Amino acid sequence: MYEYFLGMFANAEGKRGGQFYTPASIVKTLVAVLAPHQGKVYDPCCGSGGMFVQSEKFIEAHGGKLGDVSIYGQEANPTTWRLAAMNLAIRGIDFNLGREPADTFVRNQHPDLRADFILANPPFNISDWWHGSLEGEQLGLSDDEVRFYDALANNESAVKELTDETLKKIAHELTENLKKNITVDWAQRESVRATLRLMVKRILRKYKYPPDQTDAAIELVLQQAESIGDSWG
Repeated sequence: MYEYFLGMFANAEGKRGGQFYTPASIVKTLVAVLAPHQGKVYDPCCGSGGMFVQSEKFIEAHGGKLGDVSIYGQEANPTTWRLAAMNLAIRGIDFNLGREPADTFVRNQHPDLRADFILANPPFNISDWWHGSLEGEQLGLSDDEVRFYDALANNESAVKELTDETLKKIAHELTENLKKNITVDWAQRESVRATLRLMVKRILRKYKYPPDQTDAAIELVLQQAESIGDSWG
């Protein structure tokens, strides 16, 4: 039932749906070719976790048992990352998707992993799937700035409407301002989070970031700031 509704949602999304859902027939073919009987299975752009689910089904169909493979994945889109966790959890599959949504190219969540099998269906149907983080590095951004650039470029309309130079300026200004203002425990002081939200919104408005996507961008920026805030102390 979960897969049915996920597939229906992907069809409704059209081209963008490919970022979180790969048709079952393709997943089954990939798994059958690789035949992951046991060991560590890794998907660097795991979407909603379909590759992992099919791997477990393959193992059980061939006389194995749930848990013969260890599941490792990574997903940049926060919503899709949560969908993957839900998809695996409701099936009783143990997994490690990293501690946060992140771009595999620039924030590898499993740097020491030596996988036995790698299953992946990168979102080639999305023309700008590579754009944000890699372009940010080419522009000479710091590691922190790349993370904010990545959050901003996660929005397709922003990538189309704003230049790389503008996104770079926003990322730089966000980094400088957030570093100056993150001085407290996030979990203890919601008022500070509200203040930071207003500051980020002001910066995005200054550079004419697409208003219909501003709220989502602010959440991504704050998530990144929270995850790296300790290193700024």
